[in-house]
Amino acid sequence: MGQKFLTKLWNASRFVIGRAEEDKIDLSQVDQSEAIVKKVQQLIHTVNKALDEYHFSKATESIYHFFWHDFCDQYLEESKDRLNDPRTREATLVVLFFVLLTTLKLLHPFMPFVTEEIYQKLPLEDKKDSLIIEEWPK
Repeated sequence: MGQKFLTKLWNASRFVIGRAEEDKIDLSQVDQSEAIVKKVQQLIHTVNKALDEYHFSKATESIYHFFWHDFCDQYLEESKDRLNDPRTREATLVVLFFVLLTTLKLLHPFMPFVTEEIYQKLPLEDKKDSLIIEEWPK
């Protein structure tokens, strides 16, 4: 993964974490019908299949394209208005954190130090001591 992707990951993470303010995020409330959540489920399937077949470059490319284009370019931009609306703020925050955490889990084998650093800053209710002991996405 290149420097530009690391910068994108770091900045997107800072944006999401900064929107939580003092809130602790409960990911059990994520809306599974959200389009981006469904895309995350597809990404998990693609990455797990690629890893099972030892196609590491396919796994990393899939994560890269999802995070850069689907999450950052589309969902993050769309979420800005929803975060300013008190009626949709909480649900939007939960989805943002769900997608970010899942992406960090999938990226962790490839960039453990960066993903761990970001993970430690996440204001989650049920956070483990370390990202490496979080449950792998299935």
